[in-house]
Amino acid sequence: MNPTLTERLRNLLEDGKPVAIVTDTNVGPLYAESLCQSVPQLTEAPVLTVPAGRKDIESLMDLWRGLSDSGMTRGGVVVTIMAFTRANTSLAGTTNRAAKSSACALIFFK
Repeated sequence: MNPTLTERLRNLLEDGKPVAIVTDTNVGPLYAESLCQSVPQLTEAPVLTVPAGRKDIESLMDLWRGLSDSGMTRGGVVVTIMAFTRANTSLAGTTNRAAKSSACALIFFK
């Protein structure tokens, strides 16, 4: 994990705000444990996992329910660990589907 990001997250969580981790079934197994080890305040945080690639109202409602059940408040922090794929685009604006790369993003919502 990037030390600058984890340091910023540790500072954000210093005052004991409610916190939850949101991820998906692809990314969570790869990064959630490492993030929790890097940021001690996350060791007790609930990890809410949504099915990878699923984008529907039912999944969103399950996520909201999980946040509510975990005690999340308006002043809490949601840490989202997600992956995204970006396609390289040529100067002509066409997408080269064979030249895709993946990355992992760590996003804090306060």
